[in-house]
Amino acid sequence: MENQGVIEKVSRWVNLNELIFDAVLTIIGLVVYRLIVPASGFLTSGIGFWPLFIIVLGVQFIVIVFFGSLFRQFEELTGKLTFLRVLIRIILFLAITGLYVLMPLELYRIFSQTEEIQNDFALAVFGLMGYIMILGAITGFRLDQLKVIKFILYVPGLMTIGTLPITVIYFFTYHGILAGILSIVILAGVMFGVIVLKQHFENKKPTEKPALIRMKSVLLIAGIPILTVAALTVWQEMTLISTARAMANNNMAISPENILPVLLWSGFIPIRILAALAPPYKPVNTVITLGAFYFYYTSLVSIIDKLSGVITK
Repeated sequence: MENQGVIEKVSRWVNLNELIFDAVLTIIGLVVYRLIVPASGFLTSGIGFWPLFIIVLGVQFIVIVFFGSLFRQFEELTGKLTFLRVLIRIILFLAITGLYVLMPLELYRIFSQTEEIQNDFALAVFGLMGYIMILGAITGFRLDQLKVIKFILYVPGLMTIGTLPITVIYFFTYHGILAGILSIVILAGVMFGVIVLKQHFENKKPTEKPALIRMKSVLLIAGIPILTVAALTVWQEMTLISTARAMANNNMAISPENILPVLLWSGFIPIRILAALAPPYKPVNTVITLGAFYFYYTSLVSIIDKLSGVITK
């Protein structure tokens, strides 16, 4: 009870989920980009296709769930302000579309020249990633919100309809009949199971839900910000490396000034601004966010000169 009182007092001045977000961002800037990366290179450098592919799927799922929590925070305001409702949907549409398109393209660019994967798997990747993003939307948004936000899922949704059958065909072709059948059973079973569980718990009163479900607010406060920062860091790093290589191929200098556009393009800054403005707005959080982001940015700047030769290979 005493701990609960402390949390309530702190919550009057700051949003705890944002505070955790910024704390993790600062830790990543310090530990990853000031200690680990200068010694051993970027986190995503040298990782094989399958580990990186699984990481990317996790990133996409986590970020979509995070978008769901943001959308719920804005829901009351967007019901009253048409402009804000349209703006948030446009931002989410651009972020989700960028997340869906850029990551598989980067994976394909990295591994298309290797023998680790078959070229046929390129389209299969789009199918699996679209499936994961739709699964994340079902998990992160309320079921009644899916009709409202279907606009922001158009690109991954339509692409998944066209490419998921190719994913199944890929498993049949390269891994045998059993693998193909299992892929159908698993994909359909997981989607059906998530929808059923979602409907079951959304229709229950809070007191009727299992203890783990009732702890949802605690998990949202701590778990989602931590996982989201980690996911956005991977997303931003992949974009940074890809952009740096493209600039080097065009004989353009890699400078600190070029990092900020990358953070914008990767969605890191727009998503953080959206999270900072989500109700209830607390000015103290804005100050903390600016400090945390400045430290993170300078941490990235500190390694550009040291690793410019590495990331442009």
